[in-house]
Amino acid sequence: MVQVADTELGEILVDQSGRSLYGFTKDKDGSSACSDSCIAAWPAFTSPQKATPRRAPMPP
Repeated sequence: MVQVADTELGEILVDQSGRSLYGFTKDKDGSSACSDSCIAAWPAFTSPQKATPRRAPMPP
């Protein structure tokens, strides 16, 4: 689940655990440039369905 969260930096997208989502701009045409230690530190958010953001409070 993707949500919009209010932070001191403004609105951001977060996953179901409240972790920030980001776009890795080196990824192109459905191919990831992040592997090995990169993917271990920054796991990809994937979904079998279209992700639709909705407003929800940040988890505690």
